[in-house]
Amino acid sequence: MADSDSPATWELSLPQSEGYVIELHRMLRRLRYPGFPSYRVRQCGSVWEARVEIHPRVPSELDYSFQTRHHRDLPETAMQDAAREVFLRLSSIHRAELVSTEFAHHPFREEGNSVCTVQDMPCCYNPMVTRLSRWAEAVDDYYEEALLEIDDHQRRVGELETEVTDLTAQQLQLEEEHQAWGSEIDSLKAQLQVHGDQFQQLSDQYNDRRGMMDTLEEQLRESQEHVS
Repeated sequence: MADSDSPATWELSLPQSEGYVIELHRMLRRLRYPGFPSYRVRQCGSVWEARVEIHPRVPSELDYSFQTRHHRDLPETAMQDAAREVFLRLSSIHRAELVSTEFAHHPFREEGNSVCTVQDMPCCYNPMVTRLSRWAEAVDDYYEEALLEIDDHQRRVGELETEVTDLTAQQLQLEEEHQAWGSEIDSLKAQLQVHGDQFQQLSDQYNDRRGMMDTLEEQLRESQEHVS
């Protein structure tokens, strides 16, 4: 289990063949990338992040590594998000190569941009294709907004968990203080009981001696009367 302040190391993983993973692999084959990309995941506290590494087609090209921009609850969803990120970014990088493919009308995202965009293709005069492309752009932007909301909810949940932890610690401290005060009160009650018993004993002794003094005074008075 990884500590929230110290993310675990990246580990190789294999995503399920569905969703954005399928579309990414299709586009990589269309762009003639060799083999499949490498997927890595790591745990950051209770959430996960993923990274996808793309191997270059020829030695002169750069290799690419794209990471999820949002933490997810499961490693599989993190890998799907990473595949989505790679798909959108490579769609922008290889725009010229994809212009005559089925990916030409798909939304793409340029580096440093948080939203997607689409490029109108002059060669396409089918308004339905353009409309579907715009819809795909809107859907992807809404998806991004949903991820941002999830990030916000996760942040708020983390703050609430921290607050609950602090309140629990305060409760335990108050319970310990309450128990300590209860023990001190019991000790004072015991001492009071002991002192009360001693007071009663001394009071009984005083009363006995007082009675003896009264008897002696009575005897002394009678003796004085006989002498007179």
